[in-house]
Amino acid sequence: MSFYKKKDFLLKRVKDLYFIVNQKKGTIVNLNEVSFFIWNCLDKPLDVAGLVGLLTTEYDVNESEAKSDIEDFLEIALKSGIIDKVK
Repeated sequence: MSFYKKKDFLLKRVKDLYFIVNQKKGTIVNLNEVSFFIWNCLDKPLDVAGLVGLLTTEYDVNESEAKSDIEDFLEIALKSGIIDKVK
């Protein structure tokens, strides 16, 4: 299953924290640096394996830890509506 970033959000950065604002719903999602990296990778649809490859290339993290971080992010991001699944 692949995921992609929804486009209608405002991005704000304060130091090393990132905030994605849904102005229609009035919700804010806080992202750390790694979550922001994952979110940015989703400009085009990617599956978990593709994200793991990108994350392990960018950061000093093993595949198991990367997969866990990605799955945690995807769960939160889907619930908050900032990403969607490819149908």
